[in-house]
Amino acid sequence: MKLMRFLGPIILAVTAFILMKLMSGSWWTRLIDMPNFLIVGVFPLIYQLILFGAKNFKTAFSAPLKKECSAAEASGALDFFKVYSKSVWIFATAATLIGIVSMMKNLDDPNALGPNMAVALISFLYAALINLFLILPYMSIAKQCLTESEMQSMTGSMVKTSVRKNGTMQFFFLVIFVVFVFIHVTWISGGILLTLYDPPSLLITGIVPLLYQLMLCGGKNFQTAFSAPFKKECSAAELSKALDFFKAYNKSVWTFSMAAVGISLIAFFTYLDTLMALGPNLAVALLSFLYAALIYLILILPCAAIAKQRLSESDM
Repeated sequence: MKLMRFLGPIILAVTAFILMKLMSGSWWTRLIDMPNFLIVGVFPLIYQLILFGAKNFKTAFSAPLKKECSAAEASGALDFFKVYSKSVWIFATAATLIGIVSMMKNLDDPNALGPNMAVALISFLYAALINLFLILPYMSIAKQCLTESEMQSMTGSMVKTSVRKNGTMQFFFLVIFVVFVFIHVTWISGGILLTLYDPPSLLITGIVPLLYQLMLCGGKNFQTAFSAPFKKECSAAELSKALDFFKAYNKSVWTFSMAAVGISLIAFFTYLDTLMALGPNLAVALLSFLYAALIYLILILPCAAIAKQRLSESDM
């Protein structure tokens, strides 16, 4: 079961990026760069191996997928992948900066400017893919193992509050407010609202991360995450699960959007000599971030805040 939860999101992410790649129209060969792959894909792993040691390195990759995993093993794996995620992004940032500096020092050939910039950005795309295919699934499963072990020590008391009746209203008023601000800003800027609608970007940033979380957490935990913050009575364990879910969901939304931006920018710089492709590719790149911000403001942040608020009330 754990293995399926691990493989499901990976298969979904691979499918999503194949679709993204086909929609962007850029060449597959532009996404293959061995120096960047070594810096972002291999070097952070070696870094982690040196930092944590061979035993902890092996435990981090094996413990979350074991049939029975102790709290200590799950906690150790979680710490490992938190550091691994940071090291991947730091290595990717360093690789991108090196690429940009090299590009700036060789501006003699203007025709090579676009392709060189595309290669510099590939490291960020690799970092996003490593997070989606490896780090986030492992972190989610390790966190679930840790939560399950903590649940056994909980008293199971129910959180009762009459204030939460207003929590649902809070949520809907917040959604209406964010939508109003979004429409207002669009109107002031002189743009037409429909120009901000892009089905591929909406699919990658809005729909795919939800399916990714569903496969990663399972149907029961997925349902609990969205219902627990608004239930009249719920346990502290349910609220804790909901909070963990929205933290992971937030990471997956921003990681998918960053990957979409990476692919769009690579396509943008690849076709720098084709003026017709510049606008659409740059627009898609920016819309992915916009959709991620809206999902965070309308869904993730309110639900997580209400769950955290109720969890704090139960501890008082």
